[in-house]
Amino acid sequence: MQHILWRLYHIEEELEQNSTQIDDESAKLPAMRKQVRDDEKGVETARKERDAAEKDIAKQDKAVRRREKDLENQVSASRGSNARMADARSSNRAWTPSTRRWRTRCASASAPRSCARRRSATSTSTAP
Repeated sequence: MQHILWRLYHIEEELEQNSTQIDDESAKLPAMRKQVRDDEKGVETARKERDAAEKDIAKQDKAVRRREKDLENQVSASRGSNARMADARSSNRAWTPSTRRWRTRCASASAPRSCARRRSATSTSTAP
């Protein structure tokens, strides 16, 4: 019987210690919850800032791609006109930008003999 009373005493002691510990932790709980709310607000603010930064980056990337495409179009257009000019130099035809068509060089009757040779050479070949 004495052993049972001894065991009950120690169980009661443990219960009191545990209830004291629970009360202490419960007292800390509201402060911890407030800290969690504050931290969540900070996280939400950081997310909004990150989203705004990502949106800004996406805008800038889009603008860069658009500029690259414009430059590429300009380069390809200049290459096209360079190709036309090279073609004109190699043949007896010249591109006239004002009329936007090809005209034949040395077309007049008073042209030198070299132009006459070019005229005869191109009349036998097919021009594009």
